[in-house]
This record gives sequence, structure tokens and C-alpha cells, in this order.
Amino acid sequence: MFPLAPELIAKNGPRVEIPAGPTVEYGEYMSLVAACRDCHGQNLAGAEDPNAPQGPNLTPGGGFTAYQTEDDFIKLIRTGETPGGRTVSEEMPWIEYKGMTDDELKALYAYLTSLEALPTNGS
Repeated sequence: MFPLAPELIAKNGPRVEIPAGPTVEYGEYMSLVAACRDCHGQNLAGAEDPNAPQGPNLTPGGGFTAYQTEDDFIKLIRTGETPGGRTVSEEMPWIEYKGMTDDELKALYAYLTSLEALPTNGS
């Protein structure tokens, strides 16, 4: 995501209230800020664009087991390593995301685990 040029930002426009805390709503917001859909598809069920990084299905139906628990998910984002000891793809920008707060990561986990279980895109 690229910041908007100052002259393009509405100075008197309506303000969006950003949810806070480790909630599903805040997790959805964080998924947008972190641009998860760029690599994991618009419905987060896996990459759709063959020319983009091929992120796995993050919905509960994807069989993506890099995070079994909230603690596993936080460890994955903070270290780039799955609970099984596998290093995630270098295309996954975990280094940029590892500085997220515990509440931000807990919210993102809450959101991802709340999603409808979808089959992987293109399956």
C-alpha cells in the first residue's frame, strides 16, 4: 500500500472509526492494512493471480496448518517459522509484520479463524 499524496487526502471528509482491541472487526481492518489479499486472494482462500506471490488459503477450510493456535500464529508472524519448524516463503513479509502489537496479531488471528471455511481458489 502506498501513502496518498497530501493533496489527495480529504481534510474535511468523514472519518472512519477504526475498531481496536483483539476483535474480529479489528482483525479484518488489520488484514486490509497489511494487504493480505494481495497474495492470499480476495477471499483469502489462496492466490488467484498467477503473476503474484502464491499465498496459501488462510480460511479454516484451506488446510493451512502453519497456525493451529493463537500462540502458533503469533510465533509464525514474529519468527517466520511454522510450528513444525518450516520457514515460510521469503515472499511472506513477516519481517514487516513482526512489529505488530499482540492485540493486532490476536485480532488478525480472530478474524482469520472466523472466516467461512473455503476451498482453495482454483481447486
